Parts: sequence; C-alpha cells; structure tokens
Amino acid sequence: MFYPGSRPRLFMHSPTQLRTFAILGMAVLTVTACGSGGNGPLPVGDLPSEARNSEDLYISWEENTIDDESRSGDVPLRGADGLQMADLDQDGYLDIVSVHEDSDHLRVAYGSDDPTDWFRLSLGEGAEVDAVEDVALGDVNGDGFIDAIAACEKGHLIYLQNPANKIRGWRWDRVIPEVTRGRGSFIRVFLADIDGDGKLEAVASNKGSGRTEEATAAKPKTEISWFDPPDDPLSADGWTEHVLTLVDTPINAQPFDLDGDGDLDIFAGSRGESRVFWFENQGPGDDGVVVFAEHPVEADLGANASTLGEARFSGFNLAFHDFNSDGRIDVVIPAMPNAVGWLEQPADPTNAWRFHLIGSIEPDELVSVTLADITGNGQPDLMTGAYSRGPRDNDGPDVGAFSNPRMILKCGRSRPGTK
Repeated sequence: MFYPGSRPRLFMHSPTQLRTFAILGMAVLTVTACGSGGNGPLPVGDLPSEARNSEDLYISWEENTIDDESRSGDVPLRGADGLQMADLDQDGYLDIVSVHEDSDHLRVAYGSDDPTDWFRLSLGEGAEVDAVEDVALGDVNGDGFIDAIAACEKGHLIYLQNPANKIRGWRWDRVIPEVTRGRGSFIRVFLADIDGDGKLEAVASNKGSGRTEEATAAKPKTEISWFDPPDDPLSADGWTEHVLTLVDTPINAQPFDLDGDGDLDIFAGSRGESRVFWFENQGPGDDGVVVFAEHPVEADLGANASTLGEARFSGFNLAFHDFNSDGRIDVVIPAMPNAVGWLEQPADPTNAWRFHLIGSIEPDELVSVTLADITGNGQPDLMTGAYSRGPRDNDGPDVGAFSNPRMILKCGRSRPGTK
C-alpha cells in the first residue's frame, strides 16, 4: 500500500532502503529492527517507514489471509511450505497453488476482480501428495492451459493436468511418473524447456531421505535429474529421467541461462556437502540428448569471512540478476544459517565467485529469497523468508535489520558492507 505524507509501519525496504521480513508459507511474520528509547527494541511493525516508491509515496504492507482452516471448510491445513501463482483459468486474474507438507494437501485459490474473494479447493490430498514440498506451474501438454507438477518428500513427483474449460471444481487428471515412484524424497521441482524443443521438462532434486537403511547404504548419494515427459504427460511409463549428478542430500536445481548463450543451464546445491555448483548446457550430444558439464562454484568470502564464520551455501533458494551491470548473471543466495548475499559471476566462471554480503536476520534461519521491483524504480528489491529461531510473541533481543547492500544496521549502529 502507498501512503502520501505520514510515515506508515514498515515491513520491507528496497535496495536503497532495504529491511527484512519473513514469509512462512502464506503467513507474514514481522521481523524486528533496533530502535531507540529505554524500553528495548522497537518492533519493526511500529517503526515509521523510510521506503518510498518511484512516486515518492511511502510503502507499507497489509496482510490478507487467502486460505486457512477457517476458509477451507474445515480441511486441516498444516505446514504451508510454498506457493506459485499463474492464471490457471484464463480469466485475467492470478490464481495461487499452495503446498501444505504436514497435512498432505495441494491447494488452489482462484482469484477474481475482488482481491478478498477466492474460490478454494484441494487439487490433491493424502498419499498421492504425501509431504508435498514444492510445486511448479507450466503448460506441459501444450493445450494452452497451465498444468502443475509437485515434489513430494515421501517418495515421488506428481503431475496434475489442467482440465481446461472445466477447471473450477473439476478434478485435475494426475499421474505419478513411474521413474519417480518410491525414490526417496523430492524436495524441489521446476518446469523449463531444458532441451530447446519447445516443450517443458521437469528439473528435480531427490534428497534421498525416507529410504530404507539398505537402500541408503547401497547408494548414499542421490540424484539431481531432469525429466522429459511423453507427448501424453498422463502416461506414467512415458517419462524419461536424465541424471545430472549424484550428491549427498541435493536440495535444489534451478534452471536459468547463467552464461547468457540462449539455452538453459542449471544452478544446483547440496545440503549434505554444503556446496553449490552449476551445469552448463552444451547442446545435444550424439544421441540427441542435451549434454551438461558440471562446474563447481567456489565462493570467495573476502572481508566477510570473519563476519560469516561457518557460513554454509546449500543453494536451497536462489534468485538471479546482473547486479553490477557487467553483462554476467549473478546469484542471490542464503549464507546459512542467518545471512544473505550475492555471488558475483567472474569473467571465467571456473574462477572464484566473490560473495557480497547484504545482511543477516539472526537469530532466524534464512532459507528463501526472491527479487521483485517493489518500489517501481526499475531496480530489483530483495524479500526473504526464514524459519523462526526466536520467540514468536515478541521480537527478542538479538534480531536486527539490514538497510541496503552497502550498509548493515544493527541496534542503531552501522558498519560498511561490501559494494
């Protein structure tokens, strides 16, 4: 919301006035900043905003609940872990598909001309979406309507096909590709045209938990793969898996044209090995299947080494942008457990990538990042999500806020960051 004149409450700032807030599922959690006065830190919700949009109006946020148990007809929704947005029914309004890991629900909320009026239902529930963790949206079967594919932590991927003109209240046909069934724990999934054939493929990470001790002992590392659907994606046996690598607890594999050559590469990470790496798309091989070359990403912490201590890079969530306008794509990445920054892609991507610290939301565990131009000034703003590691009924004494990529604010004091 934009307000002229007075300074409203603050939840987030742009790169020129950036503060943090956290999103857990679809619930907004306020993050504290340090203020003045004798009664301790002032909650960020009570701080006057310094963020303005391109029209010089102050920015504030108002929470609107879209889906929960009180609105779901007593469906026991638990563990909202993420969402994606698209116009599923082609009515000109964005719809929301959300995953609820703890209660095993894949939900959809159809939007309308009234942002408080949503048509809600479950796309999937129970064993077929067991511990559903992530969802990706895209037109997989080429009929012009957006389909869905979900990653389930207890065993498989599941593809759900948009029923087109019968969408609201109509069951989406679905299939569990046989190559993914009972494989362990799929944690992330993306849809993208990996091989340049004009059709969407799925990229997924299988972190491997939930397998038997015998299976884990026989193959301790698990796959990062891309999956090629058949002409009829509802054919369970028609999906083909192409394994990119085996690592200890792969946690993400995100498609993006990292080297700017017009095809999609994949930036990935391993939680078990605390490292990130990328796969360069080298085009089709002799058999017609696209070939990928794996490259390590060595992070140069520089002056941030003492500040970050034992920072870990797993790549669980990523965002991409050319921050220094050198023509090369850089990567926004959490530095676990509390910090976030961006990795500067070197001219030779086999060299070390310099890490630029943006800030920390200690004591919370930062896991999610996304970029959007909130202020309308043509520059991306950073929004973060985290697991709460402090009290939830008050801000706690250790929570700080960060301003912009060049300055970190902590309890009223500032210190230079990294340009």
